[in-house]
Amino acid sequence: MSKWSENYHLVKEIDAALDGIIEIDEQHEMSILLHRNVIAHCIAIHILLEKKLLTSAQPLLRLLFESLVKAHWFKLCATQQDIKGYIDGQEIYFRKEDGIIVKEKSSGKNKNKKKKSIQDLIDNVENRDSKLGRNLKQFYKKNSPIIHSFVHSGTYQLSSMQSGTGFQQIDNPEQYNWISKKSIALAISSVDEISNIMIDDHRVKQKITEIRYKLYQTIAPDEPAFKQDTGELTSL
Repeated sequence: MSKWSENYHLVKEIDAALDGIIEIDEQHEMSILLHRNVIAHCIAIHILLEKKLLTSAQPLLRLLFESLVKAHWFKLCATQQDIKGYIDGQEIYFRKEDGIIVKEKSSGKNKNKKKKSIQDLIDNVENRDSKLGRNLKQFYKKNSPIIHSFVHSGTYQLSSMQSGTGFQQIDNPEQYNWISKKSIALAISSVDEISNIMIDDHRVKQKITEIRYKLYQTIAPDEPAFKQDTGELTSL
């Protein structure tokens, strides 16, 4: 079994274990659904790595990180109106109390509304939980040029190709390891958050803790200690 296949099965095992968790209130449920998205993106990334489809795996890291930020935002900052709007397919907008003046003209039901960026959401989270917000901000500042390029310009993907008679993918282990490590680190932070919010079954919690430890070893094999505080993971 390859490294990517092994990582995939570990994350998939955690995802399956979470199917037995308790029902919770709507606000926490939205947060948990977004954390499950983080785990799902991590699984998809490792499926693509196993198939040697690195350039297809890379854009998913941005979707994964944005799901993580939104998961924390909905738990710490969202109102019932925010939750209802998001369920109805709306973006996350600034509220009147935010004091944002919308200058651009718009039409329809979202007239005069301004969408919050990921940076805006991180700032909101930091106002409620300074340590978590700083970790998210540090990850975003360090990695945003790369993860935005994965989705938009594609310059980082092109840099992993070489030309001769034509462009072809270079099988670079460092790039595979980079995206695997980032995605697993963020997925672990989501697993921890889900565990803290929802799981009251000791057996389920113990099982997830054991799998989490195996996952942690894949990104930090030289770390003998089992770290419960994953703040350093989101700051990778």
